[in-house]
Amino acid sequence: MITIFVRMFDSLNFELFHTRHGSFTFLDLVGMVLVLLSVYVVSFILRKVVSRNLKKRKNFDRSQILTYNKILHFAVMLIGILLAFRTAGFPLTTVLAGSAALLVGVGFGIQNIVNNFICGLIILFEKPFKMGEYVKVGNVEGKVVKITNRATQLLTLNDEIVILPNAKMLEGAIINLSYQRSVRIASQFHVAYGTDLMLMKRLLLEIAQLHPWVVQEPKPDVFIPSFSENGIEVSLFVYVDQPERYQKILSDLNYAIEKSFRENGIVLPYPQRVVHLKQG
Repeated sequence: MITIFVRMFDSLNFELFHTRHGSFTFLDLVGMVLVLLSVYVVSFILRKVVSRNLKKRKNFDRSQILTYNKILHFAVMLIGILLAFRTAGFPLTTVLAGSAALLVGVGFGIQNIVNNFICGLIILFEKPFKMGEYVKVGNVEGKVVKITNRATQLLTLNDEIVILPNAKMLEGAIINLSYQRSVRIASQFHVAYGTDLMLMKRLLLEIAQLHPWVVQEPKPDVFIPSFSENGIEVSLFVYVDQPERYQKILSDLNYAIEKSFRENGIVLPYPQRVVHLKQG
């Protein structure tokens, strides 16, 4: 039986290529693969343990746990790669020198990937936004549903997943609508000249107070910013604590405003032009 194993070992121990440090055999390759698989399993177990312990602490959120897991996985796999080469008989100094040269050459071809990866770490560490928050980036807005090494995924109000590279997320202004407890939204329109403004204000405040998603602190308020040729400009400002629903809330308010104004004789004017014809 031992003789059979020895013969199998010898048959598998054939040379794949030769280096200045010696022969690289098929068994060396198998050893490297086994080391990498073992290290990956160790990384998986460590990440599970770290996640379980951090979740028990109230001062750690999902984004922070994800950050620590990624860094831990990267560090463990880097050590695993070095161990794999060392197991195959390659000196660490040679591996490190070769890796540095390779990274310089490859780096020019994967600048965008590296840039997005670094920006992803910046997002996870600085936390300009976290998963579950509602943000606006340029003309895109939505709920953050996933932050990966390369990109951030937003769920828009149209139930579409928009994937934005992490570098894109940091190159401009980010409006985090979930950063504060409440966000102000406005319903803006005109009313006709001659309208009872105090009655109008009372009706608008009643509408705002009756909506279940409008918070009452800070209180809703009504402003008249200016008088225009089409009527009196009016702005109803309310605060909501669910920014992802602001379009639905705004629509509800507008429906209620139109109904209340119609019942109370308040006119919402449309642009008009009066033409005087001079007889001559």
